[in-house]
Amino acid sequence: MGKDNETYLSFGTRALRTTVAGVGSLVLRSEVEKPVSRGWRRAEDLSEGGSGIIVAHPHFSMGDPLQVIKRVFESPVLRKREVFVPQTLRHYTRLYGPLGRPISVKVFPVATPEDAQRARANEELHQKLLRKYKVDVLDTRSAVPLFQTYAREAVTLLERGAVEIVAPQATREGKLITVTDAVGIVLRRALRRNVHNIGVLFVGLGIDGVTDYGQKSVSGINAFRSHRYQDGRCLTLDEIANEVGGDLEAANLGAFVRQEMEKTVPPEYLDR
Repeated sequence: MGKDNETYLSFGTRALRTTVAGVGSLVLRSEVEKPVSRGWRRAEDLSEGGSGIIVAHPHFSMGDPLQVIKRVFESPVLRKREVFVPQTLRHYTRLYGPLGRPISVKVFPVATPEDAQRARANEELHQKLLRKYKVDVLDTRSAVPLFQTYAREAVTLLERGAVEIVAPQATREGKLITVTDAVGIVLRRALRRNVHNIGVLFVGLGIDGVTDYGQKSVSGINAFRSHRYQDGRCLTLDEIANEVGGDLEAANLGAFVRQEMEKTVPPEYLDR
């Protein structure tokens, strides 16, 4: 499934994305492996064959997803595809839709552990999120519909060849500590819908000269700071199922994702 209903973007949108990536490179600086890594190349090959691609990256700053979006836009293959990202409720605003629409980037609001943590310490924020989204972030059951909607839409988009950019940690951390089931939720739903044309690419990211990713100075956009990528493996849904014993429903996919991420992040970012 996927090749018959895949979606390519217009030439105009692709050209705009190329311009956005070029301008973004002036502020969001990065150095990519050369020649192109085996994992990244395989993601492009799978995409050309009609597969959706999940790009999983670490999350130590607000600039991480912007860096990865820029890199996707720099790829002649991946920039032809729709792109979507989940976004924490606290940072999601109605502006994301209009801003992302010209370059075909869809943003889905989801409740994250950090939303709950911040709301627990700030009742005003708790009530604001409750009024705005009709979701009580302190009640896991209340947040479930948002995740279900996101997972359902994610599978639909991936089936037609889209690219998902996701930070499995779901919140900024100074070290790789918390890895949620964000990737697993989507893969299991895809399996139930008999959607197998999905690849997962693990991408590492670090900042030159940084030895402590817990510093407040690292948690922002990190404009004009040189980032370095370390790509990991790109695996299909079926290959992941095989590596975890054949049963995605029973497997601890969070642990598997963490294991793959540990191979790509800087040594200073490991929780050791």
